[in-house]
Amino acid sequence: MKKVLSNKYEIIEKIGGGGMADVYKANQRDLKRVVAIKIPREQLISDSLFIERFMREARSMARLKHENIIHIYDIDKDNEIPYIAMEYGMQHEEGTDLKSLLSEQGRLDPEETTKMAIQIASALAHAHKRGIIHRDIKPGNILVLASRKIKVTDFGIASARDENTLTSPDNILGTPEYMSPEQVRGEPVDPRMDLYSLGMVMYKMLTSCTPFDGDSKITIIGKLINIKNEISLIFPEETPDDLKAIIIRLLKRDPQERYPDAQSLIEDLEKSLKPKITISPRKFRPQLFPTLLGGGAALILISIIIWFAFGDRAKYQKIQPLKSSTTTEESGRVSDVTLYTEIQAIQKQMSLTKAEAIKAKESSEVTGTDKYAPDRYEAGITYMNEADILYRQTQSMIANKDYDSAKENLTRTIEYYKSAEAEFNNGQRKAEKELNDARNRAERLMTEVMSIQKEASLSGAKRLSTSIFQDATDIFEQGKKALNQGDYEIATANLNQSISGFKRAKETALAMARAEKELNDRQTKAERLMRRVKSFQEEASSARAKGLAPSLFQDATDKFEQGKKALDKGDYKIATAMFNQSISGFKKAKEAAIVGARIARKKRMEEVGKLLNSFRIAYKNKDIKTLKNLSDISSSKIKSLKQFFNNYSTIEITFGEMNFIGNKATAILTIVSLTDRHGNQVKPGKAWKDTLLTTHHGSKGWEKIKW
Repeated sequence: MKKVLSNKYEIIEKIGGGGMADVYKANQRDLKRVVAIKIPREQLISDSLFIERFMREARSMARLKHENIIHIYDIDKDNEIPYIAMEYGMQHEEGTDLKSLLSEQGRLDPEETTKMAIQIASALAHAHKRGIIHRDIKPGNILVLASRKIKVTDFGIASARDENTLTSPDNILGTPEYMSPEQVRGEPVDPRMDLYSLGMVMYKMLTSCTPFDGDSKITIIGKLINIKNEISLIFPEETPDDLKAIIIRLLKRDPQERYPDAQSLIEDLEKSLKPKITISPRKFRPQLFPTLLGGGAALILISIIIWFAFGDRAKYQKIQPLKSSTTTEESGRVSDVTLYTEIQAIQKQMSLTKAEAIKAKESSEVTGTDKYAPDRYEAGITYMNEADILYRQTQSMIANKDYDSAKENLTRTIEYYKSAEAEFNNGQRKAEKELNDARNRAERLMTEVMSIQKEASLSGAKRLSTSIFQDATDIFEQGKKALNQGDYEIATANLNQSISGFKRAKETALAMARAEKELNDRQTKAERLMRRVKSFQEEASSARAKGLAPSLFQDATDKFEQGKKALDKGDYKIATAMFNQSISGFKKAKEAAIVGARIARKKRMEEVGKLLNSFRIAYKNKDIKTLKNLSDISSSKIKSLKQFFNNYSTIEITFGEMNFIGNKATAILTIVSLTDRHGNQVKPGKAWKDTLLTTHHGSKGWEKIKW
C-alpha cells in the first residue's frame, strides 16, 4: 500500500476491511485532520461493475450531511485506483462498531437500545428524504462512540429509490439475516427495506442474536422467500411491551404493515422512552391544613403530586417550581419552613441558569458547535444530563424532608448548568474559529482552483479534454455555491475535487497537444518525403528506368502509390515508410537503367562499328553489290559511284565519331586519299569529301545505312 495518496493523504494504519474494500486511517496534509480512506481490494480494481458500485457509494454518501452519518470529504484516484476520503468516526472520542460492542458486551438494555435506534432511524430518515436507501443496515455498519453517539457508514450498495436491483442467492447485495423478504426477492428498492433491517438490528441488541442464528446464507434466503408466517421472536423479560410492539411491526413480512417512514418510527420510539404515569391514591389528613396553612395547603400538595407525575418529561423543558410535599405542622420545625423558602429561591435561580444553558446550547447548535467543536458540545450535554439527574435526586430528597441535602444538590445543579453554559459558549467560540478557518481554507482553495483552471484553459483543455474540464468546472461551481451557503466542508471537498479535475484536464490537454504536434510533424515529414519521391521518380524516368529496369521502377511506383494512400488516410507512419522504400526503389531503378544504358550503348556501338567497317571495306574494294546490301542507295548514286570508282585506282576512307540519339546512329564518312589511274595522288573534291551516314535500330536490328 502506498504511503501517500495523491500527495494529500498520509496513510497511518489499516483499521478495517472486508471482502470488497479496505479502510485506512490517514492524515490529510492540507487540513491537518485525521480521515478514513476507503480503497477497493486489489483483485477488484479491474472489475468495472464493482468500481461503478464503489463510486456510487461515494456519490450517495456525498449527498448526505447528518450528525449520525459518516461524512464524505473527497473522491479521487491515485494511479487510476479510486478511493474515498471520509470522516474518521472516532476522531474526537473512542468507539467501536455495534457488532464488536455486542460481541464484547452481550445484549443491551431496552433504554439504550431505544436511544441508539432513534439515532439510526434519524440517519435513515435523512437519507430517505434524499431518495437514498442504504440496503445494508447491520451492526457492522453502525459505529458507536464512547458517548453512545451513533454514526451510520458504508453506503456501499446504497441505491436511489428509482433503481431496480436483480437479486439471486448467488448474487446477493446485502447481508441475508438483516434483509427483508422483498429485498431478497429482488423487488424494487423501498425505504421500508431499511426499516425492516433496523428492526432486526434492534432485536439483535436486545437479545444478542437473530432468529436465524446457526442457519447458512442459503437457508436464510430460502426461509425469507418461501415461509409465509411471521418470524418467531422471543424477547427478554425486561423488554417493555411498547418496544416489543415496535420491533414486531418493523419485522412484518408485508411492507404495508410496517412503519410508513422512519419519522413515524422515531415518534413511537421517543414515546416509549417517556415514563409511564401511575398515580396511587394518598390518604390526606385534611384536619392538619387549617392549623397553619389554611385551605391553600391542599393546592400545594396537589401541585407536588402533579410534579412527581409529570415533571421533567422532556429533557430540556422549562422547570416548574417545586412544591413542598410536607407542611410545617408535619415537620414541627420552623427551620424547615425557612429552609424550604431558601430552596424555592435557589430553584428559581436554577430555572434561570438552566434557561441560559439551554439558550447557549441552541445558539451553539446554530453555529455548528456539535460539528466543529464536538468535545465542548458533548461536555455541555454531559453537564446538562448530570444537572437533570441531580434535580431528580433533589425531588426525592424534598419528598423525604431532607432539605439540607436538597439545598446542597440544588446548588450543585446550578453549578452544573453554569458549567454546561460555559462549555457551550466555549464550544461556540471554538466553532466560530474553526468555521472561520474553514472559510479561509475554502477561499484559498477557490483562488487556487481559479489559477489551475486558468492554466488548464491556456493548455487548451477546453478543446482537447472537454469532458474532464467540464466535470471539473461543474464541481467548481458546486464548491462556490457551497462556499456562498457557508457549507465550508462540502465546499472544501468540491474544490479539492475540482483542483484534481483541472490538473487532469491540463495534463490530458498537454499530452494531446504533444500528440497533435507529433502528428503534424509526421504529416509534414511525410509530405516532404512525397515531394522527394516525385523528384527521384523523374530522375529514374529520365534515365529510361521504366524501359531499362521495368521491375524495379514498377515496384518503386507501387510503393509510392501505397504511401500516397496512407498519407490521405492520415497514417503518416506507414506513409513515411512507403515513401522511403519508394525513394530507395527509384534510386535502384535509375542506377540499373544507367548501367543498362551503358551496356546497351556499348553493344550498339559494336554493332554499328561492325556495320560501318563492312561498309568501309566494300567501299575500298569498290564492291557495289555489297554497298547496295549495306546501304539504302539510289540508282543515280550507284551510277555516280561506279564512275567515281573507275576514275581512281585506290580510295581510302575513314569514319568520324559515332553519335547515338535514341535508336538512331550517325557517322561522317570522309575520303582521306585518292590515287588516279596514272598513280597520282588526287585531292578529294567537296562533293565526295564528307558524307553523313545514318542508321536506325528497328525490331530486326540495325537498318540499312542512309547516305
